[in-house]
Amino acid sequence: MVTPSDALNGGSLDAASKKIYGVCTVVPAEAGMQSGASAWDDSQDVVGATSVSKRRLGSGALLRIADWDDDDASIDALIYNPSGLRTFLSTAPARLLFASFTPLSLGIIVLTATRPMGASGWPVLGRDLGAHHVAVIEIYVVCFLWCSITYVLLIRSSYSMAMNLLLPWTACCLINMLAGIPLSITAQDPCHAIYFLVFAPVFVYLFWLALTQGLFMLRVLQLAPLCFITFATGCFYYGDILWACMWLVTLIPGACISFYIQVSHHLTIRAAVRLVRSDAEQYNAIWARFNEAERAGIDSIESEACAIQKRQVARESALRQDAMDLNELFEQAECLEKPLRSKLTAWALRTGGRAVDAPLKQQGRALQKTMRSYIGDASRITDLVRGAIAFGTLGELLQCLRAIANDDQVCIRKIKNRFARSYDSSKSAGYRDICLVLQLRTPETRASGTDRHLCELQLHIEDMLAVKTDEGHRRYVQWRNMRCE
Repeated sequence: MVTPSDALNGGSLDAASKKIYGVCTVVPAEAGMQSGASAWDDSQDVVGATSVSKRRLGSGALLRIADWDDDDASIDALIYNPSGLRTFLSTAPARLLFASFTPLSLGIIVLTATRPMGASGWPVLGRDLGAHHVAVIEIYVVCFLWCSITYVLLIRSSYSMAMNLLLPWTACCLINMLAGIPLSITAQDPCHAIYFLVFAPVFVYLFWLALTQGLFMLRVLQLAPLCFITFATGCFYYGDILWACMWLVTLIPGACISFYIQVSHHLTIRAAVRLVRSDAEQYNAIWARFNEAERAGIDSIESEACAIQKRQVARESALRQDAMDLNELFEQAECLEKPLRSKLTAWALRTGGRAVDAPLKQQGRALQKTMRSYIGDASRITDLVRGAIAFGTLGELLQCLRAIANDDQVCIRKIKNRFARSYDSSKSAGYRDICLVLQLRTPETRASGTDRHLCELQLHIEDMLAVKTDEGHRRYVQWRNMRCE
């Protein structure tokens, strides 16, 4: 496992979080390939990233996913993202949420023990309580302990420990929820039956999210108020005004924070759009010019892309590497660099394009993408080794696309045609290109066992690539961080 000292030896350690180990691998340009630093520069992609010499990746784990800390992304955008839990826990709304639910949980415990839902009068403590009432008390005892301990951990900035409490809390609550369903039905208690039947699926969902590291915080914060509104409505229907009011009070903190996050996210996305507006306008102007001057070329590219899609592209919904370990994937990528570059050079020379030099994906960015987009599943990263070819005209690009499709040593697994007229360019800040995910089946890759490794090839237009300056790329990275992509 990489330690902070190891990260300093092979990358850079972010001074703020002490948990982002960012390494940018620098690879010398091959003959016949030209540098494209502005198009492929990862040095600004991850906080603390720096350029270092190429190094062996074979020993130990590459990066500690458990310690991932996405400090360079917008908090509001992160709420929508699997990697957002830790960032959310570091905010004031999170501390407010746990601080408010701690006394509310205690209030529900006391009220259930003395006057359960649907009961009449105020029985002596413990009298007239059934097994389903005890299940509710146990749930909120767990909630009280979880909220109070988590609040203390948040005050002490022990975010990783706070995250570790999530799974056992969810499991304990789920067990009691599932047990409470038959108990409340047997006791013919409709209020508690509604409570367990509504909350049990929610905790099944939360338990699954906790297991897969896919906790989308906004969805969780939206679920709780909806559940409490359902309970309040049921209690009003059965004439239990006291408990109806209790559930309405309980939903206030989550509803307020959920509304705050929703508004903040909307404002963040608007700010992100404004950030790249000038670049997007330049890209759109170039596209409008091509759309007018080379309509036939655009149609031909779209037809060829559709033909490749039908003829070669895999039908599975999500492409995956054979390996799931980042360290192993980077070792495969290193072996695949030279064969891919040889192919790029040959295709570029044959079709009048310019091969653009592309280093291996920066390790910090690979981990960032794993957490932000793939819920910790590194096997879904397909662009650790990548390349690009730039063309002066769409006709040259089409010729290269056909050459790649007809190459017996290439298996195209995915094609994304951003030159299609139906493509929404706002998804890529106005930029357009063709992106291919492919496998190289050459004797060299078969010998090294990398013939099944997925790599990425981008086909650019020179006019658009020229707009992709260092400053423009920094704006794009900031736009991507604000959207948490």
